[in-house]
Amino acid sequence: MKILMLHDCAGVAFELRQRLIKRGHECDLFFLGPKDPYIDYGACRYKAGSIRTALFTFRKIVGDYDLIHTYNSRFPRHRYPYDYLLMKALGKNVVVHFHGSDLRLFSETPVVRRLMKNKVCIVSTPDLLWWCPNATWLPNPVDSTMFRPMPQDPHKEIRILHSSTMPEIKGTKYLIESVYELSKNGYDIEL
Repeated sequence: MKILMLHDCAGVAFELRQRLIKRGHECDLFFLGPKDPYIDYGACRYKAGSIRTALFTFRKIVGDYDLIHTYNSRFPRHRYPYDYLLMKALGKNVVVHFHGSDLRLFSETPVVRRLMKNKVCIVSTPDLLWWCPNATWLPNPVDSTMFRPMPQDPHKEIRILHSSTMPEIKGTKYLIESVYELSKNGYDIEL
């Protein structure tokens, strides 16, 4: 199978691509954005102005791919997902991948409502099924070799690391409230 993956979110498509190739599929990934501080996309990264990016994307869409994997996170605020509409007009098999805030914050917008009607939708966490019940939960693949072991000093408390890029929309306040409640109930938690 020949697969086109447009964009990435948190390195998920990058990892999915590697796993699909290991299974014998031909898979092209194009990361359409600025330099990622965590992942070296190499030849998979495409950086250009908006018109050039759109033309590049349209040329790829009309290519000879059996399946196109795209992220909702690319256009939840846009009025029209032009590339998605082109994919559907050409009769392409499309998978729409939702990752979190794109669905939680924009599920009522016309664009996201349209994307949620796609025949095949994937969500990255099971709670997203509440917003998109026709989706399939695909747990995020993680390359554990990307993380270096940290010293594990003996400790009795529960340790939680919450590293959020956008605490105001990523649920940070709920985590803080939960830790506070658990601490009041006798749990020794370090956040």
